[in-house]
Amino acid sequence: MITNIEWTGDRLKIIDQTELPWRFKLIELHDSEQVYEAIQKLRVRGAPALGVTAAYGLYLGLRNKRVTTKEEFLAEANLVASYLSGARPTAVNLQWALEETVGRLSKSEGEPAYLLQQVLEEAKKLQNDDKIRCQKISQHGSELVKKGMTILTHCNTGALATAGMGTALGIISAAFKQGKMIKVLVDETRPLLQGARLTMWELDQQKIPAILISDNMAAYAMQRKMVEIIEVS
Repeated sequence: MITNIEWTGDRLKIIDQTELPWRFKLIELHDSEQVYEAIQKLRVRGAPALGVTAAYGLYLGLRNKRVTTKEEFLAEANLVASYLSGARPTAVNLQWALEETVGRLSKSEGEPAYLLQQVLEEAKKLQNDDKIRCQKISQHGSELVKKGMTILTHCNTGALATAGMGTALGIISAAFKQGKMIKVLVDETRPLLQGARLTMWELDQQKIPAILISDNMAAYAMQRKMVEIIEVS
């Protein structure tokens, strides 16, 4: 099982996806500035993963703030959330996770130390919720996969894009674990090559048979009825 996001107790550890597939590198994030850089430079990517990472980034950005009241803490929380949102302005899950966390804070009562702990607990909850969601998607989706099927996949929707085993790619992983002996055609996914670099790497880690194809070969494969299922991000 690939672990893309790990909270170690005082820092966040992620896989640097800009290094894949050539090198497996874990990096540690200690503050909101490092989280911002990781998101902006695509060291971490994928909608669910961005939301969870941003929530931990909010905690890292708040833990050393010197405030004495709830009002001051909320003001700082909004500033840090706004800052992190700027790393990927179009990322819906990132915005949602930050708004959800700050919104819950506004309804909580307590000293700044208590509110800070609530931020961390919310980040952990978002991470766990995504793990459970990935498991359910993978399990239910795998029921549609029959033995010997060929599946076409686009972009990357696996563990690298989530806090769990993946969504669409998680279905492939679950089906393979069930012994269905599937085969996967992987679009390269230009321009960033998430399919060629990331999906192929994930499938290789799990020993799932896969063939990398150029994006414009997908239509040919479908025309020739070489594909039974298509999974996209």
